[in-house]
Amino acid sequence: MQIDFPYFGRQATVSMNEIDLWLERLYWIAIISVPFLAIWAGRIALRQVQTASQQVDAALQEAQTTKLLKILQYVEEQRVRDARHLVMTEIRRQEEEGKNWWESNDQLHRAAVQLCVSYDHLGGVIKFDGPDRVGQYFLERWGEGIIRAHSILERFLVFRRKSARNRYEDFTWLFEQATSIDRNN
Repeated sequence: MQIDFPYFGRQATVSMNEIDLWLERLYWIAIISVPFLAIWAGRIALRQVQTASQQVDAALQEAQTTKLLKILQYVEEQRVRDARHLVMTEIRRQEEEGKNWWESNDQLHRAAVQLCVSYDHLGGVIKFDGPDRVGQYFLERWGEGIIRAHSILERFLVFRRKSARNRYEDFTWLFEQATSIDRNN
């Protein structure tokens, strides 16, 4: 059987055997090339996934760096630094003498509240995100100061918790985490 069809402006006659031969060749080309095309497409997809993964990793690192910078900015705010200074010097002296300084000195009381609130806030932030690298880094670098501040303010914390049971619980959690890290180092 012969088939006539237009071919580049002229009539061409092709036999069914030629069509069968052409289809068989096309079949074998497809059988051979499909796996290569699949591998090639898979490699392109893999590269795209790797690129996306690298972009996600970079975004996570940037987010962690931003988080650490925000924590450091917060800890180094002037009001927090002033409160920390008063706790470490004046309140420590008052504690050594066994005085209830929070009852008679508003400035020391405000400093203690400021530092407790600040460390409580940071403890809540770090606890919320879990002990990630940023929290670990912060506790390793500032842990000693947190331990000292909490120890100095321990009687004050007991006093404050009489009126509000869970007051400054994240500050205490932060203290416990810092103590744990301090023991391990």
